[in-house]
Amino acid sequence: MEQQIYDLIIKVLADYNEQNEEQRISVEKGMDAPLYGLGGTLDSLGLVHFIVDVEQELEDQMDVTLEIVSEKAMSQTTSPFLTIGTLTKFIQKLIQERDE
Repeated sequence: MEQQIYDLIIKVLADYNEQNEEQRISVEKGMDAPLYGLGGTLDSLGLVHFIVDVEQELEDQMDVTLEIVSEKAMSQTTSPFLTIGTLTKFIQKLIQERDE
């Protein structure tokens, strides 16, 4: 499941990069590629748009409805929005908890 979520995020990032050529998000670092915060390209508004797109792709591709930005996300010791990897693992955890 982790690879499927990672691929989905990369697809959303490719779409984002097409629309935002001046503020492209580099994905060469793979799971360590920064999204938001230190070294990240997304500002708070960009993060909101990006997460909405990720939620839509989750629903379209995996038939999964999630609210990624939540109190739980904000209360994490390490923000799930720091890198592609932290976001991938956070989404995977949300899906696993939902399915239990």
